[in-house]
Amino acid sequence: MNRNNWPTLILQQQLTELREAEQFIAEALRQAQEQLAQTEAALNATRETRQQIDPPLRAMQERLQTGRGRLASLHTLQEAALGRHERSVNDWLHTQGLANAPRLAERLEVESGWEVAVEATLTGWLDAICVPGLEEPAHAAHTALPQGRLTLFELPNEPSPGVSANSPPAEMLLARVQAPWPLAGLLDGVRTTADLTEALVNRASLGENETFITPEGAWCGRHWVRLT
Repeated sequence: MNRNNWPTLILQQQLTELREAEQFIAEALRQAQEQLAQTEAALNATRETRQQIDPPLRAMQERLQTGRGRLASLHTLQEAALGRHERSVNDWLHTQGLANAPRLAERLEVESGWEVAVEATLTGWLDAICVPGLEEPAHAAHTALPQGRLTLFELPNEPSPGVSANSPPAEMLLARVQAPWPLAGLLDGVRTTADLTEALVNRASLGENETFITPEGAWCGRHWVRLT
């Protein structure tokens, strides 16, 4: 081979390598452009999705904040309804070792839809302090409680002799309430009915010491009605 041709061959080889490198770079650039296009498309889709999601998300966040505020308010109201804000009574309960004694309402399990009815019929009893025996705390409260209203509810170890072991009839409110102890003394004679109209129509059929209660808390006797 003529040495005079070497520069030409070297240049041709370099030119071939440069063309191959150019093709490689061009292919890499094409793939990068495709990936960029896909990324931009995904980004645009994400932006559109976010624009769609943002309004309901903000609404849900507002509802959550409102719900938390309402929950806190209801908790405060519940604590007040259970008598936990009556300082004189609470101080006395601490001295008697009854600060953690459950309230009657905390031990009740009520069938869904009948909560208002139970609250209406047990007004004045829901904040009762549940104690194992009445004599000692009753005498102590009678002599030492400075002010406030206190209701004590004795927790019997077993049903009283006069309490039937059978389940109450389905039309009685007792059938819709569960508790670790008998509630017959508080809910005796309270029958359930669909609404106030039905209660008023059928009130003449009530026996002695019987009443009707509706899910909305309308409480009706033969000659009286109390609306909640």
